[in-house]
Amino acid sequence: MDNPAYFEVVEQYRGALDTFFDYVDILNDNELNEKNLSSLFSEKFSISMIGNPNLTFQNISDFTKSWNAIRNETYSFICSPEKFSELKFAKISIQPLRDNSVMLALLDVFYFSADHIPQYKMCFIYTLLFDENEEIWLMSNLIELLPKNYPENWLEVNVPNNYLYDGSVPIEELKPLLASKLASGEKSN
Repeated sequence: MDNPAYFEVVEQYRGALDTFFDYVDILNDNELNEKNLSSLFSEKFSISMIGNPNLTFQNISDFTKSWNAIRNETYSFICSPEKFSELKFAKISIQPLRDNSVMLALLDVFYFSADHIPQYKMCFIYTLLFDENEEIWLMSNLIELLPKNYPENWLEVNVPNNYLYDGSVPIEELKPLLASKLASGEKSN
């Protein structure tokens, strides 16, 4: 991308992107403990899932328990009979809100087993806010989207190679998943 405005916007929110990729590393490595998550998520993190009221966590301890259950139980359910390997990203886009807040849209792909078999795609938007007291970017909200509703008009950022989906299966051929359906034990949308 040779557009100077693109680089200016991406650099303005570099800290938010770094926070997000730090989270992905912790998620993929299954190191979801309170110490790690408290440096990446706001104390009262909330989730907005399709067809459900918002869920707001009251503290990092409750959030950590829930996120571990998602990572170790829900991901196992998604990948069964294989094992979850890692998340990669087909696309990541940003939508600046203010100087201290930004939304990140992501189209992620679940890889299974040691063979890295891509099977499913999901779509979310994270809202990140800059905490001026701590001088760090924190994730404050997660919004679920249907993958077909990915915000194509946002500023797409280059996904670093170690996080980039390899396209071994065309993204259109991957099965879409919804967190709201997974919460009720369904794998289909």
